[in-house]
Amino acid sequence: MCAYHCSLLASILVLSANAQVALRPKVFLEGPFNSDTGTMTAALRTQPSFPLTEPFTALGFTMMGGSGEMIQASVLDMDGNNAVVDWVLVELHSATDPGTIMHTGCALLQSDGDVVPLNNNGVLVIPGATPGNYRVAIRHRNHLGVMTAAPVALSLNITTWDFTTGALDTYGSDALKTVGSYRVLRTGDAHRDGQIKYSGSNNDRDPILIRLGGIPNNVVSGYHPEDVTLDAQVKYTGSGNDRDAIMVAVGSNTPNNVVAQQIPPVCPATVTDVDGNVYPVVQIGGQCWMAANLRTAHYSDGSIIPHVTDGYAWGQQNTGAWCNYDNDPANNATYGKIYNWFAAANPGICPLGWHAPTDAEWMTLESTLGVPAEELNIEGWHGVAQNVGGQMKTIDLWNSPNTGATNSSGFSSMPSGSRSSDGDFYLVGTDGPMWSSSEASELYARYRSLKYYQTGVLRHFFFKEVGLCMRCLRD
Repeated sequence: MCAYHCSLLASILVLSANAQVALRPKVFLEGPFNSDTGTMTAALRTQPSFPLTEPFTALGFTMMGGSGEMIQASVLDMDGNNAVVDWVLVELHSATDPGTIMHTGCALLQSDGDVVPLNNNGVLVIPGATPGNYRVAIRHRNHLGVMTAAPVALSLNITTWDFTTGALDTYGSDALKTVGSYRVLRTGDAHRDGQIKYSGSNNDRDPILIRLGGIPNNVVSGYHPEDVTLDAQVKYTGSGNDRDAIMVAVGSNTPNNVVAQQIPPVCPATVTDVDGNVYPVVQIGGQCWMAANLRTAHYSDGSIIPHVTDGYAWGQQNTGAWCNYDNDPANNATYGKIYNWFAAANPGICPLGWHAPTDAEWMTLESTLGVPAEELNIEGWHGVAQNVGGQMKTIDLWNSPNTGATNSSGFSSMPSGSRSSDGDFYLVGTDGPMWSSSEASELYARYRSLKYYQTGVLRHFFFKEVGLCMRCLRD
């Protein structure tokens, strides 16, 4: 009886609170894949650091359901073809707009490629998915994801999709890699930015060395994004090292190649505010950020944000207000406007469908760029060793030495300066503070800042009357 139910349920993913649509997906990951056996090694499950809570929310993936799901430790005890290789994220995309994610659900990947529910032998339910046409995508935390080329009709009847053979058309060009007679998801996205790079800025090789403390011969065991072979070890040199796996992924004879994920971007190229200002957009992990500072003088409903130039009056505000740095309109085009926190926290400050980032959403960005989990809540500088601030700063505009600046993330942070609660202007060219919408106390609110002499990101708080620049984040 068990054999029957195990074979039937092992690859069923039910994507509705009422079990209204069912899938039987199958994928292989390049990192742990053995083409001789047609299976994947399952070394990670033995690690004490293997997460019992899904990892995708913390890594900044877009979640449309399934956030915070957990497994019992006992499911990791299964072996053979049912051994757990890792977590995967299953997405249902719009049939008409491939870049729009409708529903998501977390699942487990077994050694034989079956994508299964979180009990490793049951039914995973994602509220909200109803029968209809969807494009089905599967993502992993350090392999490039894949999506069906055409919409799939999903219903209560089980739909089988096998990404491991050449029979299934996938979205984009060359979305999967061929290994022997199989097709696999490409490994090597240690940066989690949707591409694999061996050389150049923001490459996936450098994070391996950073994880090893800059010592190439070190070996670090555990569950880490830099372990692209999924053998539970981060290695830069020697047999089975992760650096060589990235080289193989881009093409051993073409180290300057960049291999991009073929799931369409979730983010639009630009966003326009109520005043008609157009901002570039950058996707970092699963988040869509404005890549320029906000310049609107109106809330999204068209109401005016008061323009306050007088220094004394600025410090007396307990409602939203804006100004230009030094009260010079010429600074608006370069640095954007300066807003007090009361404006920043107003739900209408950003274009419709966008909002001011919370403290936690800033942490998601920082985690995506490499800030260790144990540093995220630090009151002060974090991500210094990982050059997270440098990844976010523009190469120009900042005063020398602009330490670490590469702007490899595309965030394009600028040294916009600030306005104190006394109404004075400070530190343009050297300091780039930006509000969060989160309060620290009745008097203070959270912000982030980058500085011309620092490689990290500063998490701290200011009086709410202080004026800082703003970035918006897509809902």
